[in-house]
Amino acid sequence: MSTENLFLKTVPVLLKTGDREDVKNAIIVSVELNTLITPLHKKELVVRLTNDSDLLFLYTLVLGEEDFQNLKAQQGLLVDFSTFPQNFITMLNMCLEDKHNETSKFVLHLVHSTSPPGGRSFSYLNVVEKNPFKHLTHLSLKLLPGSDAETSKYLASCLTKVKNERQELAARLDVLDTDLSARLKQTQEMLSEKSHQLDVLRSDSSAGMSSLSSKHAEELRLQREKAVLEKNSLHEKCDKKRQDLEKLHRKFSADLESKRLELEQKNKELLDKKYKADGMIRELRGKFCRTEEEKQRLEQDVLTLRQRCTSSERSAADKEKLINHLKTEMAVLEQKLTDNERLLQRSNELLESTRKQKKKADDDTDECQKQVNRLESSVKTLSNELNKANDIIRKLQTDIKTYHAKLKIQNQITAEQEKILHEKSSTIDKQSKAADTLAEKFAALTQTNKALCETVDSQSTKLKDYEQQLKTNENVINWLNKQLNTVQLNHPRPPGPDTLLRLADPTQVKLLHQQHLTLL
Repeated sequence: MSTENLFLKTVPVLLKTGDREDVKNAIIVSVELNTLITPLHKKELVVRLTNDSDLLFLYTLVLGEEDFQNLKAQQGLLVDFSTFPQNFITMLNMCLEDKHNETSKFVLHLVHSTSPPGGRSFSYLNVVEKNPFKHLTHLSLKLLPGSDAETSKYLASCLTKVKNERQELAARLDVLDTDLSARLKQTQEMLSEKSHQLDVLRSDSSAGMSSLSSKHAEELRLQREKAVLEKNSLHEKCDKKRQDLEKLHRKFSADLESKRLELEQKNKELLDKKYKADGMIRELRGKFCRTEEEKQRLEQDVLTLRQRCTSSERSAADKEKLINHLKTEMAVLEQKLTDNERLLQRSNELLESTRKQKKKADDDTDECQKQVNRLESSVKTLSNELNKANDIIRKLQTDIKTYHAKLKIQNQITAEQEKILHEKSSTIDKQSKAADTLAEKFAALTQTNKALCETVDSQSTKLKDYEQQLKTNENVINWLNKQLNTVQLNHPRPPGPDTLLRLADPTQVKLLHQQHLTLL
C-alpha cells in the first residue's frame, strides 16, 4: 500500500455539539490518498481531524470509490472520484484564506450527532458558504471518532514523532555545543592577542603624542606670526579696494540717474503714443458702427429691390398669360371671321393695357437701376472708408512692433520698468486683437457686398430678359394688327383662315411660328 499526503494544515473549525455553545477551534486537517495493490487495485481517500491541544481528539473518514458514488448520488456532486480530492483541498484553502476575516465566506462546521443507544457516535464535517440570504452547505462528510485501537495507534505515531524530533534536537544541540565551545576558545585566544597589541600601541602612542605636541606648539607659533603679516597686508589691500569701489559706485549711480531720466522721457513718449492709439481705436470703432448701420440699410434696400423684382416677375407672368390669351383670340378670329371688328376692338384695348403695363414695367426698371446705382455708390464709399481703416490698422501694427522692440531693450535695463512695459504690451496686444477683429468684420462686409452686387446683377439681367420678351410680343401684336387691317381693306368679304395664311408673307409666318414656340 502506498500513501500520498495531499493536505496537512491547521484550519479553523466551528464545533457544534447539541445544546452547547458553538466553539471555534484550530483543527489539523490531513488528507491522504491510499493506493491498495493487493488483492485488488483500488484507491481510498482518508480524511483525518486531530488537535494538538487534545491528543484524544481524532476523527477519521475512509472514502472508497463505491462510497464516493453513494455520496455523489446523495449530495448531487458533479465531480468524479479522481478530481474530488483536489476540489475538496481547494475548498479547504478557501476556508484558510478567510480565517483572518470576521465575515469569512467559507467556513468548516464539525457537527456532533447524538449516538443511538448501543450504537457508535459520528460527526459531520460541513463546508458552508455564507451569504446574506442563507448558509449554503456545499459538502457534508460523515466522520467517525477514533476507536481505542485507532487512538492508541495515533498516540503511538505521535509519540514516535516526538521521540524522533527529540533525538534530532539532542543531536543538533550536541553539535551546537561543541561548535560554540570551539568558537569561545578561539575568541579568548584572539582577545589575549589583541590586548597585548593594544598595550604596545598605547606605549607607542604616548611617546608619539609628546613629540607631536612640542612640534605642534612650534608650528602654531610660526603660523600665528605668518597670520599677523597676512592680516596687515590684506587690510591694506581691502582699504585700496574699498576706495576703488566707492569711486565705481559714485560713477555707476551717476550713470543710473542719467538712464533713469532718459527712461522717464521715453515713458512719457510711450504714454503719448498710447493715448493717440486709444483715440484712433475709438475713432475706428465709431467708423465700424457707422459701417454696420450702412450695411443694415443696404440689406434693407436689397430686400425692397427683391420685393420689386418679385412684383415685376408677377407682372411679366401676367403679361405672358395675356399673350397666351391673345393667341387664343387669334385662333378664335381665324375660326370666326364674322366677329372681326369686335375682336379687333378687344385686341386694341388689350394692346393699350399692355402698353400701359410696359410703361409701368419700364418705370420699375428705371427705379431699380437708380437703386442699383445708389447701392454701388454707397458700397464704393464704404470700401474707401474700410481701406482707410486698414491703413490705420497697418500703421498701428508697425507702431506696435517698434514699441515691442523698445520694450525688450528696456526690460534688460531695469526690473521695475519691465513690469510697467509688460502692462503696456498687454494693452497693445488687446488693441492689436481688436484691430484684427475689425479686419475680419471688414472682410465679412466685403463678402456680403459682393453677394448683394451679384443679386442685383441677376435681377437686372432678369429685367432685361423680360423687356426683350415684351418687345417681341409687341412686335407680334403689331404685325397681327397690320395683317388684319390689310385683310379688311383688300377683302370686304370676311376671308377664311386659308386666305389669311396665303396673304401673309412666308418668312413672317415662319418667324411668327418660331416666336410662338419660344413663348410656349
